[in-house]
Amino acid sequence: MILGTQYYRPPFPEGRYWEEDFARIKACGLNTVQLWVVWAWVESKPGAFNFDDYDRLVELADKHGLRVVLSTIAAIHPYWIHRVVPDSEMINRDGHRVVSSNRQEVHHGLTPGGCFDHPGVWERMAGFLTKTVEQYRDADALIGWDAWNEIRWNVQADGAVCYCPHTLAAFRRRLDEKYGGLDGLNAAWKRRYGAWDEVLPGKAHNRPYTEMMAFLHLLTERTNAHARARYDLMKALDPGRPVTIHGAFPCADWPGTPDNQVLNRGNDWDFADHLDGVGCSSFPKWTGIDDADFGIRVEMVKSAARDKEVWLSEVQGGRASLGFEVYEPVDPAAQQRWIWNGFAGGASAILFWCWRDEVFTS
Repeated sequence: MILGTQYYRPPFPEGRYWEEDFARIKACGLNTVQLWVVWAWVESKPGAFNFDDYDRLVELADKHGLRVVLSTIAAIHPYWIHRVVPDSEMINRDGHRVVSSNRQEVHHGLTPGGCFDHPGVWERMAGFLTKTVEQYRDADALIGWDAWNEIRWNVQADGAVCYCPHTLAAFRRRLDEKYGGLDGLNAAWKRRYGAWDEVLPGKAHNRPYTEMMAFLHLLTERTNAHARARYDLMKALDPGRPVTIHGAFPCADWPGTPDNQVLNRGNDWDFADHLDGVGCSSFPKWTGIDDADFGIRVEMVKSAARDKEVWLSEVQGGRASLGFEVYEPVDPAAQQRWIWNGFAGGASAILFWCWRDEVFTS
């Protein structure tokens, strides 16, 4: 049973706290620490990988009898990504290139970065994942991988994405395969398209529904396929440890937003068909999740996982704040209910977010 805490999202906490914190984590009864291995942080220069801080953290975990889960954050792209991989920017539904920026809660690296349908972006991302697994697969303290944090790929895109040439090509290939060519598509959709480059995904839910629904299916399936690609790469390098992913929501509970299409972060049932486990994040006091809602979230993930592992990879561990807005604190009784309801609902891992407050400033 894994009961632990998220600890490191670079550059916090600072190194002067690590030794004492790990001793306290062990003393309070937790057995695991989770570390965010951020692509932009590790490979700040193309082809040059710096794992020094993670090496020390893994060594300290082993010293204090703590196990380690490594969360590979490949969605925070290095600043050089568009220079090294030209024309890799995402394109929004109005045809404009997305200008990436620093992530609010990470600060070093670009979000959303390049589109992973671009083969050059995936090649570079796969290189980061490969180097990370090779660096730590022999570590005694390591017990598992969280291969994709909250299935994030379009954060801060400032609009619906992706309509780049590579995603449009994937969209058309899917339709070609499904309908057996353009004539089959025209017959099914009651259209008279004359060439595949005329077939465009819908921009909004009623423009019209047929093209929009087809594109939403593509976004779901491409996320499922990308999760499988991450898993296959990492599992081949470290076959003895579980490789899981987790969403911010169970997929059946995700309503979407104006900039975030429903199920564009994939399908938990499909993930569980291929991966070793699935999970979700839950911040009850922050987002207004009561005990019933928390139990439903666990049951949704368990239903999708079936006989695979269920990891509650981010459960609120303390108060939350954004800027000057401070949310309701976590009381001990509520936290105990989350733990026992989680394990009773089938979770094999509960990881709290997080041990220390993070202090991001300008």
